[in-house]
Amino acid sequence: MNTQLPSAAGGPAAPGNPPPARTLHATERYLTAAFAVAAGSSILIALLSFAAIARLRDDGARVAHTQEVIGALEAVLATATDAETAGRGYVITGSEAYLQPYDDALRDIGTELARIRELTADDEAQQRRLNALQVLVAQRIARVQNHIVTRREHGFEEARALMTEGRGRQLHDSIRALIGEMTGAERTLLSASQTRTAHSTRVSMAVSVAGTALAIGIAAAALVLLRRDFAGARRTQVALHEANGRLAERVAERTAELAHANDSLDRSYRELRQLVEHAPLAIAMFDRDMRYIAAGRRWVDEYGRGRRVLAGLSHLDVNPDIPERWRQVYRRCLEGEFVKEDEDSWVQADGSVHALRWAASPWRDQHGEIGGIIMIAEDLTPRKQSEARLRLADAVFMNTQEGIVITDLDGHIVAVNPAFCVITEYSEAEVVGQHMRLLQSGRQNGSFYRAMWESIVSTGGWQGEIWDRRKGGEVYPLWLAIGTVRNEAGEGTHYVGVVADISRMQHAQAHLQYFAHHDSLTGLPNRSLLYLRLGNSIERAARGSAPCAVLFLDLDGFKGVNDRLGHQAGDELLQLAVRRMEQRLRASDMLARLGGDEFVAVLERIASPEDAARVAEGLIEQFRMPFHLADGSESSVGLSIGISLFPADGRNAESLVRSADAALYRAKAAGRGTWRFAAAAAA
Repeated sequence: MNTQLPSAAGGPAAPGNPPPARTLHATERYLTAAFAVAAGSSILIALLSFAAIARLRDDGARVAHTQEVIGALEAVLATATDAETAGRGYVITGSEAYLQPYDDALRDIGTELARIRELTADDEAQQRRLNALQVLVAQRIARVQNHIVTRREHGFEEARALMTEGRGRQLHDSIRALIGEMTGAERTLLSASQTRTAHSTRVSMAVSVAGTALAIGIAAAALVLLRRDFAGARRTQVALHEANGRLAERVAERTAELAHANDSLDRSYRELRQLVEHAPLAIAMFDRDMRYIAAGRRWVDEYGRGRRVLAGLSHLDVNPDIPERWRQVYRRCLEGEFVKEDEDSWVQADGSVHALRWAASPWRDQHGEIGGIIMIAEDLTPRKQSEARLRLADAVFMNTQEGIVITDLDGHIVAVNPAFCVITEYSEAEVVGQHMRLLQSGRQNGSFYRAMWESIVSTGGWQGEIWDRRKGGEVYPLWLAIGTVRNEAGEGTHYVGVVADISRMQHAQAHLQYFAHHDSLTGLPNRSLLYLRLGNSIERAARGSAPCAVLFLDLDGFKGVNDRLGHQAGDELLQLAVRRMEQRLRASDMLARLGGDEFVAVLERIASPEDAARVAEGLIEQFRMPFHLADGSESSVGLSIGISLFPADGRNAESLVRSADAALYRAKAAGRGTWRFAAAAAA
C-alpha cells in the first residue's frame, strides 16, 4: 500500500524546501523598503551636515565681516578725534606741524568711510546710518577747518572763542551715538546668524541620531525576517551591511567635518583671547559669576591691583570697592541688556577718583545661552588731567603779567600773549610772523647778540637785561629770559621768551613810594612827609635867621556834615576845602593832612608873626561861603587855626606841631572860626 501522501496545495512545505514565493516576495518588499528608508536617511543626514558646515563657514565670514565693520567705525571715530585734536593744536600754537596729522586724518576718514560703505552695501538700514554718519563727520571736519582758517586769518583769540562753543561736543556725541547704533546693528546680525547656526546644528544632530536608530531598527527587522526566511534574511543582511557601510562612511565624514569645525571654533577662541589680551582698550571677559575668563594687558595693568594673572579670580574680590550701581549693571547684562556710560566716575578705596568710559555686554554660548559679560573700559583721567593742564597753561599764557613770546628756531614769532602786546605796543597780528629783530633798539652791538645765542645753543637758555624799542619809538629796559622747547626726541622745536618791563616796574615802585608819603584822598603830604619837610624848613630857617610858622587847621562842624550826608559827601567836602586852603597859600608853602579834618600848613620865610596871622585870617575868610556839592546840596563848615612860630614855640618839627595843636584847642575854646598863637596859650 502506498503510504506517501501527496502535497496538498497550500499545505506545509517539506523540511528543507524553500519558502513559498509570496514569502520571498514579501521579504524582498520589506528589505527594499528598509533600503529606501536607510538611503533616504543617509541623504538627509548628508544634506543636513552640508548645510551645518555651510552655516559654520558663513558664521566665520560673518564674524570677520562684523569685526571689520566695527574696526572701520572705531577708526572713523578715532580719526575724526585726531583731526580735531590736530586742529586744536594748530589753533593754540599756530604751528604748521599740526596740519600734517590733520591732513592725514582727513584722508584716513575718507578711506574708512568708503570701506564701510562697501562692507554694508547689501544692508539698506546701515547705508542710511552711514549717510547720516558722513554728514556728521563732514560737519565736524568743517568746524575744525573753520577753526584753522579763523586762526590763520583772524588770530588766536577769535579761533579760541570758536573752540569754546559747545557744538564740537554735540557733534562728537552724535557721531559716537550713531557709530554705537551701527555697531549694535552689526552685532545683532551676527547674533542672529549664530542663533540660526546653533539651531541648524541641533537639527543635524537629531536627524543623525534618528537615522542611526532607524538603522538599528531595520537591522532588528531583518533578523526577524532571516528567521522566517534564511535566504531573504541573507539578502537583507547583505543589503543592511552595505547600508551600514555607507552610513558609517557618512558618519565618519560628518565626524571629520565636526572635528574640523571644532578646530575652527578653537582657533577662533584663541584668536579672541589674543584680541582681548592685546586690545588697545582695557577689555575683560567674565563668566556668570563674574570670574575672569580672559583679560587684556591694559585691563590687568589698570584694574588688576598688582596681579599679573586674573583668570579664575572673582572681579568683585579683586576690586572690592566696585560701587553698587555697577553691580546692578552686571546683573542687568546677565539678563541680556547692553549697558554703556560715556563718562562715569569711580571713587576707589584709597580716595582717588578715576573718570571712566565703559560698556558692558552679555556674551552667548553655542546654545544661545548667556555665558557671562564682556566689558570694555577706558580711563579718561589722564586725558582730563591733560585737558585741565592745557586749559591752565592757556590761562597762564593769556593772563600772566609778564610778556610771553614763542618763536621758531629761526627767531620768527609764532605766538604772543596780551601782556607782550601791552609792553611792546604791537598787536598780535603785527608781530606774528615777524623776526624778533623788529624789537631791537640798537643799543646792543652784534657781539652782545652773538654771546646771547651761543649761551642759548650751548645751555638751552639765556637771561639778562636788554633794551628794546616799543612801536611808538620809546627805548626801554626789560628783563628777558629765553628757554628752548624740545620734542620727545630731545630736539629743539621752539624758543620761549618771558619779558618783564623794568621801566614800568620802576614806575610802579615810584608810584608806591608816592602813596607812602601822600594822602590818598587829597593828594597832600601825609604825617611822615610833613615832619620830613618841616625839618628841612627848620634847618633853612636856622641858617638864614628867617622864622617859619606852623598852622594847625581843623574844620568846624565837619562831623555833622559827614554824619548827615554820608562819607562820600564828606570826602568831596574835604577835597573842596583843600582847594580853598591852597588858594590862600603861596607856592613855597606846604599843606599836609594829618587825618580826618585836621591839616597842617608850613609857612617859610615870614617877616613877622603878623604875616602868619594874616594868612590865618585869609584862610578863615575862605570858609565864610558855603560849599556846593556834586549832588546839588550846600554845606557850610568853619575853620579854626592854631599857630606856632620857630624858634619861639619849638626848635624841631614835633614840638612845633604840638604847640600849634595846643593853640588850636585855645582857638576852639574861644568860639571857633578864629585863630590863636601858641605863645598866648603858653602865657
